[in-house]
Amino acid sequence: MRAVVDGVGDSNALCRGDDLAPTRALLQLAIERLYLRCSTLPPNTRTEHAHCRRAMAGEAAPHVPHLPGVDDEDAARRDGEAAVAHAVRRLAQLGFHFRGLGLDSDEGSRAMLAIRQRLSDMGGRFVDEQPSTRQTFDALLRYSMNTIAYAPPRFIGHVTVGRHIELGGSLGSPFGRVRWLRATGALSILGFESAIAAGPTRMAFGASLGLELEPIPMNRPLYQLRFGARAGFALGTNDDAGSDPCADDEHARLCTRAFVDTYLALAIAELVRLQVSALFYPGYGRDQRFTWFVGPSVGVQFRSRL
Repeated sequence: MRAVVDGVGDSNALCRGDDLAPTRALLQLAIERLYLRCSTLPPNTRTEHAHCRRAMAGEAAPHVPHLPGVDDEDAARRDGEAAVAHAVRRLAQLGFHFRGLGLDSDEGSRAMLAIRQRLSDMGGRFVDEQPSTRQTFDALLRYSMNTIAYAPPRFIGHVTVGRHIELGGSLGSPFGRVRWLRATGALSILGFESAIAAGPTRMAFGASLGLELEPIPMNRPLYQLRFGARAGFALGTNDDAGSDPCADDEHARLCTRAFVDTYLALAIAELVRLQVSALFYPGYGRDQRFTWFVGPSVGVQFRSRL
């Protein structure tokens, strides 16, 4: 350490060795944070610290030998980045092995997620001991954990109402390598408004399965964006569940037929769900033409703790 900080001895020789890898990363982080702090001090600040004076003069932080990822541009904190998140991110770039978190040497980028998972497990045990206020504490726990590192819930369910009623859900891995990909399915009722309007009742009951994509870097604790596509099949009353020919009119989508359901969903505070769906009905046979419709919907969302 003195070889790097005070120039006593040959730092290139003294800092060599795999057993010193954690020390090298921690020392580099300490030096960078000192320079970042001192570089923000007013010019007339008086200090006897040699490195702080150099930082105030605009000099770059010295580099500890034998370290990967020593890039002065990465050393600064990003906009909105917490001090802990900055320290963990920088240590990962410097090759620090987060062995205590159960990570491999090349998994430093997952350190914040591992910390979040541990804290969530501890917080979950506390919440489970509060039966009368469990739902409130669970929501607070989930939000606070997402401020540390956002992780999508393992299970998300929803009920939405618009031009169709949908009961759906998706399943994913909160801490896996493909957290952005989820399996999704839904049950839907189309044309339900005809049941309460004058005229004949025409509805279709569908079931669909597909995949959902979540742009995790864009999502925040207060809102989450997701895209999905599902393929399904519906039984419709417009053709008596396939017993009669499908009328080639504006109600063709309410026949018994296959469909593709695509959607864009925005969750607010993991409680309210706003969704825009586009359903496409491929044409086949002589009595079914291609048709489609787009409809917004709103509803509630529920989720697992993890």
